[in-house]
Amino acid sequence: TAPSFLHEPPQRWSVQVPAAPGIAPTATEDGLLLGTGTRIVSVAKAEGDVTWSFLTTEPCAASPVLHGERALAAGYDGRLRGLALDSGAPELDVELAGAVEATPAVAGDRLFVGALDGILHGFALPEARPIFSRKLATGIVAPLLAVGNDLVVVGIPGKVHRVNPEDGEDMWSVQLDARVIAAPASDGTHVIVGTETGTVHCLTLADGERRWTRDVGGVIEAAPVVGLGSVFVATHDGQLACLAMEDGRPRWTSATAARCLAAPVLVQDVLIVALWDGTVRAFDAGRGEERWRIEGSTPITTAPTVAHGMLYVVTLEGDLHAYGGAP
Repeated sequence: TAPSFLHEPPQRWSVQVPAAPGIAPTATEDGLLLGTGTRIVSVAKAEGDVTWSFLTTEPCAASPVLHGERALAAGYDGRLRGLALDSGAPELDVELAGAVEATPAVAGDRLFVGALDGILHGFALPEARPIFSRKLATGIVAPLLAVGNDLVVVGIPGKVHRVNPEDGEDMWSVQLDARVIAAPASDGTHVIVGTETGTVHCLTLADGERRWTRDVGGVIEAAPVVGLGSVFVATHDGQLACLAMEDGRPRWTSATAARCLAAPVLVQDVLIVALWDGTVRAFDAGRGEERWRIEGSTPITTAPTVAHGMLYVVTLEGDLHAYGGAP
């Protein structure tokens, strides 16, 4: 059965939480985890009640990731923390020595953390035993991407690396034409990367071969989305583009009339995008026609989260809205 928000946007609840721009919520079995300023907060899916919070010494700049019954979080304080999902109790505390802005990645029993100083750290889970630390780039700000047991990292000034998860060494690397701040995406065979100059690159995951490049115009700050044989890209100036995965040819474009800093979300055949002007819009992924919209006035800079049959949206001012049926 399709979630109700694919056809209409009924609001179930709305709560206020401390907000931090650019950090998307992480879905858990029972709710959401949010990095909110100097706190990591757990919110229940039923009514949005805060079930626990953990105070950090510096702002959280990366979304928490999950491994088993533990949340793993890193931020500007240069520490990796493991928190129990049910209580927020600290279970791990590892010194990284460098601030972290890029969301880490879990690949199998490995955790990878990229720091602002360009050092990539690899850890064996669950004990977070260090396995390597390698100077990969000038800096790492784009979220890391795990594709099965493979790891893709984009470093400043725009080089894409497929990294051996055992020792941190390059399996291949490709220098792009511009800086990348958005997370890469993958369909399991290809790696899709958007740059600040508006170019979208498709590389082969196996060997880094360039399959195609397409200029969509406008800065790309939001991660591309891959699905239905297409690549969906949103630009800073509010353009949505659907490109064919096989060769990058345009299938449709649509103007959202507002800046887009948040990655779109593809659910079945519906593409959902949250915008700087506070609106959330849903488009037919095949044709680009608008299906519905939710009006708003508070900027949204983080991608919507789909979980528990619900659509969650958090604004820059900390309004967390849940749309859909019963959890």
